[in-house]
Amino acid sequence: MLLRESNRRETLELALRQTAQKLSIAATTDSLTGLSTRRAFDEMIDREWRQAYREKRSLSILMIDIDHFKAYNDLYGHQQGDRALQTVATIIRREAARPRDFVGRYGGEEFEVVLPDASAIEAMVVAGRIRLALVDANLKHEGSPQERITVSIGIYEAFPNEMQSDIGSATRCADIALYWAKKNGRDQTCVYCPQMSYSVD
Repeated sequence: MLLRESNRRETLELALRQTAQKLSIAATTDSLTGLSTRRAFDEMIDREWRQAYREKRSLSILMIDIDHFKAYNDLYGHQQGDRALQTVATIIRREAARPRDFVGRYGGEEFEVVLPDASAIEAMVVAGRIRLALVDANLKHEGSPQERITVSIGIYEAFPNEMQSDIGSATRCADIALYWAKKNGRDQTCVYCPQMSYSVD
């Protein structure tokens, strides 16, 4: 009887550990795209920020938004929209492929990429590869001027130090660059600098 009770407890403990592990994965992985969630992204960028500060290195942030995505959902339906999100996520993950590069779904049709120890120029190369891969994918979008799915990308190269100690401000700078990419006509990449954001396409 004691042996049966011991076995029952071990089985229960194993089941609880497996459930906890599944919940942890679910909390950090976006179920649709397989990318990291916003929560996982925040935890990761905090670690990378502190490491860049210690090593006196920069890191680059890319904010990526699918252009005219509401119109895409309206035209093709949400199921097709989900498939498009999965395809774009796969392309971004493939092109930001170094071991420490980090790709997350920031929300809706927006993604964020962190490139540790990478300059703005290196980030522009990654952005260019992403946009060229979408040209090759040629995902039909009749609601877009290009008649295919495109993305707008904002880039910011951050230098963590005493003067720039706020991770949130770095993300906001990348988001400002994304805003200018969209305002200037979409389907382009803009880089943030303190004076202005400028297009590189």
